[in-house]
Amino acid sequence: MDSNWKLVDLFLPKYTFEEIKIGIVNGIISNFNENNKFRNGGIETFLEEGGYYNYLHGISGILYSLKLTDSLPSQIDDWIEEKFKNIQNNNMGKGLLDGKTGIACVVYQLGHKDLALNIIKEINNDIDKLDYDITLKSGLSGIGLGEIAFYKWTNDETFLNQAYKIGDKIMEILYESDDEKSYDLLDGIAGVSCFYSILYDITNDYEYFKISKMLLKESMMNLVSTENLEICELKSANKITPYIDKGSIGILLAIYLLNSVSDSVFFADEQKKIENISKLSPFYNAGLLEGAGSGIIISHADKKSKKFVSELLSLYLYKDGDNLYVPGDFSLKFSNDIDSGAVGILIALEAMEQENPLLLLPIFTIKKIRRKRCNV
Repeated sequence: MDSNWKLVDLFLPKYTFEEIKIGIVNGIISNFNENNKFRNGGIETFLEEGGYYNYLHGISGILYSLKLTDSLPSQIDDWIEEKFKNIQNNNMGKGLLDGKTGIACVVYQLGHKDLALNIIKEINNDIDKLDYDITLKSGLSGIGLGEIAFYKWTNDETFLNQAYKIGDKIMEILYESDDEKSYDLLDGIAGVSCFYSILYDITNDYEYFKISKMLLKESMMNLVSTENLEICELKSANKITPYIDKGSIGILLAIYLLNSVSDSVFFADEQKKIENISKLSPFYNAGLLEGAGSGIIISHADKKSKKFVSELLSLYLYKDGDNLYVPGDFSLKFSNDIDSGAVGILIALEAMEQENPLLLLPIFTIKKIRRKRCNV
């Protein structure tokens, strides 16, 4: 087996960490074609309402990643206003990752503030009509984080008041609902915990901290330890997974956030075991939410870790001239989205360098999330 892997290693391309970042940026920008459209998203880009525009699968995520890495070409910035000017008339959802809240957050950070404020105000006009979706991905928790971001950016307390209303509504839903809960970051109560952690950080109201910790503790009751590997994974829908989406790394990001707003370190044993996943390879694909990118985003930025990540990504990347491309789910086609493609990997690499894993979300330029080291 060792000799076989050495043989494989002979044929693998060798890239440095910086070469990978530059190549991925080049590959993303190369998909900006003569019709001013990005192509090569995941299938959701074309199937979802607003999929071309949203953060998780569309151009909002692409633009965020280029802005985050100081790689945004001027000719792309020029057409942002044109691309998003009619977004308020689109029937897409209002969520942070799959809807208008995420778009508003990205557009604001790109400097198109009036456009962004118009989008978020349209959301606020309908805030009382929002349904019982409390998730970070598409529901109230993600929208609430967006409201807090706009409060931090503008100092307009209207947005903070909306966040208060959302916090109250989520608690009503949690107490009244008999539905079976999900426990992961994007679609479960670990993501709700993130909203209350940030609400506590903004208000210093300890009740919000207690809610956040309670929800996170409930999520971790579904972690499963693999003792011989010293790792923790999340049991969800009859599967045990380590990823950001429906996995234990998503819960780890919520732990980082809780600890970053606290003077103490909570859940240190679970944190250490989940962090050990970053030392594993390979994953079935490169993607950020359900692949190698989940491990990369929680990796440290030391020389040894960068070398490991570079070698890991060499298993997936395709080189064409100066461009590097990332195969999407099942390697059926190249992908440029956050979920499964190049944009997600670029964000993971930047988050790794900054040691700020919550850069995954388009609002965490408002607060640098630093991991507290565990001595367990």
